[in-house]
Amino acid sequence: MRRKPHVEPLIHPAPLNKITEKFVPKVKKTLAPIKSETIETVFPSLKSMRIVEFSGDSRVTLGVPDDIEDYLEIVFTLNHQKNQGILFAWSDAKRYLVLTLESGFVNVHASMGFDAITLRSESVLSLHTWHKAEVWRSGKGILLKVDKQSWIESELHSVRSVGESSRGGVATVGGSNEATPSHLLPIHGFHGCMKRVVLNGHHIHLASQPSVGLRECGSDPCASGGCPSGCASRYDSFVVSVIGQPME
Repeated sequence: MRRKPHVEPLIHPAPLNKITEKFVPKVKKTLAPIKSETIETVFPSLKSMRIVEFSGDSRVTLGVPDDIEDYLEIVFTLNHQKNQGILFAWSDAKRYLVLTLESGFVNVHASMGFDAITLRSESVLSLHTWHKAEVWRSGKGILLKVDKQSWIESELHSVRSVGESSRGGVATVGGSNEATPSHLLPIHGFHGCMKRVVLNGHHIHLASQPSVGLRECGSDPCASGGCPSGCASRYDSFVVSVIGQPME
């Protein structure tokens, strides 16, 4: 008598949508946290930065008070990486005040439309160290003080036409602007960090102002350079080496 062949029971595959419903939630729970953590690390918010770094091409644009031609108080706390650079530049028509680093000295170049003066700090500022620079102007007097050095003072006379009012002008931190006097343009932008700026009694949070090229002070430019094994920090920039050839 012949035996009947053994036949495996037919198992119908589960519908595709059932499989999808089973596995998709697990994928979402795994990927979402990783993605959000990566974005927060690579792209930190500018507004969260308390200490910002300038690379020579960086600058911050400031709104200035209307009375800046009559009274000025500006205080900087800075840590420079190069001995040349523009710290602050304000201009309005023929009037200007520009605070610079030149050969390690802090200089104030100013004119209120009549005469032009230059003040210079007593001694050179040491690199990679925090310093405080202050400029005060009221009436004819203008003063400069750096760290614990003596006050440097001079007189600055103002000329204003009858009926002419102050317009405030344009001010930038870390670099020049389109109204900066031409004889000061050869001085390039500031290289280094700033953590405190006061303008006429107002504390300025630099990272909250319109800016170009700012980053957090001390951040590693090679961390997101795309070629970490061939990247080397140089001052406040980075160099990527491709097949033995450095590319800045």
